[in-house]
Amino acid sequence: MPKRHGGLIAEFARHFVKDGPLDTSLGTTLARLENLRNYADYTLEPTPADKARDALQSADAFVASIEAWLGRATEEAQEDRRE
Repeated sequence: MPKRHGGLIAEFARHFVKDGPLDTSLGTTLARLENLRNYADYTLEPTPADKARDALQSADAFVASIEAWLGRATEEAQEDRRE
């Protein structure tokens, strides 16, 4: 089990992005959001409003993509059980 955010992101990429089933853009988005989180947490500079807005939009799109994938995977699993 990863102990840091970066480790979790690497495991996500390895299990879900590298060989599928998720698009590589989701791994890129997650890494970009982690970089912005690090900036916001560890610098003394305020996060620019446009970057924060973009991050929220990216996070919303990321969550929607994961929800859609989970819905498809659940449907496929239910169909497999019926067969």
